[in-house]
Amino acid sequence: MTDENIEKFSDEKLRQRIAYVGSNIHNWRRQFGVLLPEIRRRKFWLKEKFQDLTSYARIKAAFSQDSVERVLRVYDRVKTHRPLLELFNTAKVSWSKFEAVLTIIRTNNASLLVERLLKDTQADLRKYAKAYKEAHPEEFPKPKPKPEPKPEPEPNPNPEPNPNPEPNPKPETPPDETLKPEG
Repeated sequence: MTDENIEKFSDEKLRQRIAYVGSNIHNWRRQFGVLLPEIRRRKFWLKEKFQDLTSYARIKAAFSQDSVERVLRVYDRVKTHRPLLELFNTAKVSWSKFEAVLTIIRTNNASLLVERLLKDTQADLRKYAKAYKEAHPEEFPKPKPKPEPKPEPEPNPNPEPNPNPEPNPKPETPPDETLKPEG
């Protein structure tokens, strides 16, 4: 990191270093996230003797399984939309922002989404996605409601007697241990 002796830092210099390193953590995580699809494609974790992609990402970059799945889900959705893929590969935008608009990605709005991803907050992107769906209902058909399960018939409080009743079977009785001969 540096040849400087951290113990001799002034409080102000230590604050500056903390701020610098802290501000870059998210950038480095996003840059590692950009590499995940290629790591997956090449099965790179096998070359380094890891059990799976998740354990590789956990050791190399402190990525949780959830983070790995989220990044790959975003990549899988944007990979066919050139402008969005290019933005994803720059690591300038968090995958959380991408997730906010994943459901509205279309070929005809990819360039517009790039602009919005660069300038809007995640909350604004969620609002935009909701408004977009409402403005374009033909692109987002409502799911068909699931059919309600048929109610089970209520038991008849006055059942008719069975005309051919079966005889009651004799209950099985356990053998009496006291009748066994000794010996």
